[in-house]
Amino acid sequence: MTRNLSFTQILSDFFTYPMRAFFLLASFCAIVACVSFYIASDYVMFHKFVFLGLFVPLSYAGFLLTAVPDWANYPRNLSINAYILFAIFLLCLGCSMYDVWLGFVFSLVFWLYLSGLCIYMLWLDRNDKNFSIVAILISFCVLNFAYIISLNQTYLNAQIHLNIIAVIIVGYRVSIVIAKEALRANSEYETAVFMPNFVYKNLSIFAICIGILASIFDFSTQVLGYIFLGCGFLLFARLYEWHFCILLKRHFILFYYIIALCLSGGYIWLGVCYLLNFNTSYPTHLLAINAVLATIMLIFNIAGLRHSFQQLNFLTLSKVALTLLILAGVFRSIVSFYAFSFYILVPSILVATAFLLWALDFYAIFRDNDFSPDPE
Repeated sequence: MTRNLSFTQILSDFFTYPMRAFFLLASFCAIVACVSFYIASDYVMFHKFVFLGLFVPLSYAGFLLTAVPDWANYPRNLSINAYILFAIFLLCLGCSMYDVWLGFVFSLVFWLYLSGLCIYMLWLDRNDKNFSIVAILISFCVLNFAYIISLNQTYLNAQIHLNIIAVIIVGYRVSIVIAKEALRANSEYETAVFMPNFVYKNLSIFAICIGILASIFDFSTQVLGYIFLGCGFLLFARLYEWHFCILLKRHFILFYYIIALCLSGGYIWLGVCYLLNFNTSYPTHLLAINAVLATIMLIFNIAGLRHSFQQLNFLTLSKVALTLLILAGVFRSIVSFYAFSFYILVPSILVATAFLLWALDFYAIFRDNDFSPDPE
């Protein structure tokens, strides 16, 4: 149902259903992170901060403040909590303009508040089925705290791998949803059930955890190489689940498959780079852009549509946005070998354009449609 709301009503609606406000704010931060290359004095550090200290926690807040109340049967309105988190975000962004370290301090406050809120809701319901989500949130708090007191960037780099673990955990749940949607679209398979392999999922998460610990405790590059090579092959083995035409002909599953392929390929490449003492920046950026950012945008699309009374059919601008984001990762990690403009200029333009297009699409969807509970 199309609505005609005033700006004040739209603002109230977006914070009553925090997914809407925080997904759009995260897109804004992604654009800021790309623009920072051309306006910030220490642009590399500010770029890292905006993505790891603002974009990621906002994205998780949007997803978790929608999902956890459903998982924990929590009936209360979360708008007050959303406004508090928004205030922390503003402090975080404002302080980072003065001192990036201070920005990370308030980012830690954001993580602590979000973690405490989610744990509280799960505890009230005596819900012990979402330990992995709680563990991820606590790990983000620990790594942020460790960076704040040490200024060791190993803890920031470890957050990329921690994001990958989150991507695998959430992606496992998302894969069941989108596969069910694809099977439903064909009457011949509407009673079929898609069940991803949880053994490969758990093994790959365990391997990445070992990789994080090995990098923090400064193991040799050879050890890191074999660990990440193993991660890549475990993730690569999971791709067979999708090798069915009935699934891959659906655009949202094709995007998911490409992202999963980049994820497995990125870890295999990272392992080889460690073993041969090559520059690990290239595969790391493939993982950061084509796995973390692309998966987050994919979830933005799926959750945004499903919670707005919309069919799971990505709009044209959203498809273009995901395509641009995947291209940005390929250009930054591979093509930049041969042309310097593809190192910063082209990828930053593509990422900023991708999130701008997504925001234009979904601001209109969120504005014009009521929020719907999860249809499952």
